[in-house]
Amino acid sequence: MVKLAICDDHMLFNDGLAKIVQEIENCQVISTAFQGAELIEKIRNKKIPDIVLLDIHMPPGINGYQVVKYCKEHFPSIKFIALTFFIDSEAILGMIKVGANGFISKGASKEILIKAISEVSRGNFFLDPNIDKSLLPASLSSDSQKHGIDSLTHRELDLVKLMCTDKPYKQIANELKISPNTVENIRIRIFKKIGAKTRTEAALFFSKTGLLG
Repeated sequence: MVKLAICDDHMLFNDGLAKIVQEIENCQVISTAFQGAELIEKIRNKKIPDIVLLDIHMPPGINGYQVVKYCKEHFPSIKFIALTFFIDSEAILGMIKVGANGFISKGASKEILIKAISEVSRGNFFLDPNIDKSLLPASLSSDSQKHGIDSLTHRELDLVKLMCTDKPYKQIANELKISPNTVENIRIRIFKKIGAKTRTEAALFFSKTGLLG
């Protein structure tokens, strides 16, 4: 049974989504919230879901980005599927950077929602197929780049796992017990193999391919 929480500041959408999820086999809504702070409080009170369906923009107070960042630090087992009406590259990359596991439009069909929950619950990244792929960097919108993963060395994989966090490169170097220059050289090799140009782009690529689990 997949336990879900829903957090959206629009009551009708929140209630409607909860009813849809309850109709999905092997899914159970254990809590709903209308603000980020309310969701965090419920999680602190031991209502810990497997997946949260989370609106990105929830004024006022704690927004979706902050919720994901907080929970990834304190409740790392929770996975997040971001929801929004306004789909743009900044929103997608921003949510992935803080640790979101999936991204769907609020206009998505029930079938897409079911697919998203299924994929994310299995540790995969899910991106709504209706999202315009031109919003993503070329290296992330093409599966042909995935072969680059197979050529990653163990040392490169170690760096990948740390690079897909908010840790600065100097701290990563200390944790791996190597010099900052060595980290930079490894980073350059990784970016070349997957066709990434930025750290955020690389993080999204590895999340999308399921390498990070």
